[in-house]
Order: sequence, then structure tokens, then C-alpha cells
Amino acid sequence: METLRVLIVDDEAGMRTGVVRALTGAELDLPDIDGPVPLAVDAAADGEEALRRLQDARPDLLLLDHRLPGISGLEILEKVAGEPDMLTIMITAYASLEMAVNATKRGAFDFLAKPFTPQELKATVRKAARHLLLQREARRLADEKRRMRFELLSILAHELKAPLAAIDGYLRLIQQRVAGEELASYDRMVDRSIIRLDGMKKLIYDLLDLTRIESGHKKRDIAPVDLAEMAQLSAETVAPAAAERHVTVALHVAASVPMTADRGELEIILNNLLSNAVKYNRDGGRVDL
Repeated sequence: METLRVLIVDDEAGMRTGVVRALTGAELDLPDIDGPVPLAVDAAADGEEALRRLQDARPDLLLLDHRLPGISGLEILEKVAGEPDMLTIMITAYASLEMAVNATKRGAFDFLAKPFTPQELKATVRKAARHLLLQREARRLADEKRRMRFELLSILAHELKAPLAAIDGYLRLIQQRVAGEELASYDRMVDRSIIRLDGMKKLIYDLLDLTRIESGHKKRDIAPVDLAEMAQLSAETVAPAAAERHVTVALHVAASVPMTADRGELEIILNNLLSNAVKYNRDGGRVDL
């Protein structure tokens, strides 16, 4: 676990020494946090020194005396307000509801009333540390969730490219009337296009239903499938991309290869396999399946 940096700012030497002594070498055991959290403690005697320390190395937790010579604690609090990765605990000998409300409005996380015991100090620091670390973890998880969504969209775009190209190819063949008046040939092209559209719809539902996927409730539809038929469909799916680069896709399969699997997942695997084989092949190359 990372070490949390603590800066105590107080014009009383005894207070600085006491806080440093109480927290130096301490390790916090926090709920919901893996492992003990070690602390590293530094001290500043006035506001000017505190601002220099803050500029040089931002602490994780700032213990800030309310009344300081020169720049006051509240003025420093205003300067650091809005820092997303630091929490401030105000220290005061004049604890009052008005002061607490004022400090909270300016961004303080909590406050300690002098005199306080080492146990009270550690309890307040422990509460602030837990809040800070959970806040960081929440941001990390949010960033990870955004990254996963981008990856899913990238996968979606990749998986849709090949079947869309196949459908586009079939539609152009129909438009050009390549089979003349042989309607059965056009029917087969339409049937192939519908199969690919069904696969695309299933893929979209699976990838974009994030709640179902993240909760682990995505169910597989296990049923008998013909691997030879699936391989033929995948070869036809990548045919337009292969033709653009003059890549030959050759199938070496039996008439029928029965198996039990999720048809949608098997289609994704075969489409990925062949589309990548074409994509990373040389112009005029060959793919054997």
C-alpha cells in the first residue's frame, strides 16, 4: 500500500512535535482498504512555510492550525480548496459551530479541537485517510469502467466491419443482377445477409448490455451447431476484404462437423480468426482453414 504524506502546520513547536511523534511510523488499518497504510509526516511552523511545502510536494493529508502568524489557516484553506487529491483537517483552540461551518464551507474535511489526545488525532486521521483512499479507488474504478467501454466499442466496431462488408457485397451483387433471372441465387444472397444481420444484432445486444455483462449474468446459448457451415459463413464474411487485397481464403473442411457450442461466440471466434488472417497477410497471400 502506498505511503500517505501528512503535513502538520502549527506555530506551536510542542504541537508540531507531538503530532509528528504520534503519527511517525504509524500504520493505519482501514476498513475496505487492503493492507496497513503507512504514514510519512512533515511539519511547517507558519503559513508561508506551509505554502512553500505545498508547492514543492503536495501532501495527502493537511493538518492545518486555524490561527497562524501571517497567513491564516483559513487563507491557506481557501488556496488549496478544490484540490481533488488532498484532504484538510483544521486544528483550533477555539472550537465553535460557527468556525466548523466556516471551515467546512471553505473545503475542510474535518477539524480537531485543542487539546486533543493522540488517540483522537489518529482517529481523525484514520477517518480522513479512509475517505481519501476510497475516493481515489472510486475514481480508478470509474476510469477503468470508461476504458472498458471504449474497448467494448472498439471490439464492436471490429466485429461489425466484416459482416457489414459481406452484406454490402451481397447487395451490390443483387443490384448488378449478376445471376440474371435466377431468383434462387438472389434468395440465397438475401438469406446469407439475414444470417449476418442476426449475428450483428446478437453481438450488439451482448456488448452494449453492460449491466448484464458486468454482473456476470450473460448466458450462453449452448446448442448443436455445424462447424463446417460456420467456417463457410465466416469465409464468405471476410471475402470482400480478402478480394480487395487479392488474398485467397481456402477452406479444408469435411461436409459436416457437428459440435455443441454457443453459435454467436463461435461465429465471433471464426470471424476474428479469418479477418485477422486477412488483415495481417501480405497482398496476394493465402489463408488456409
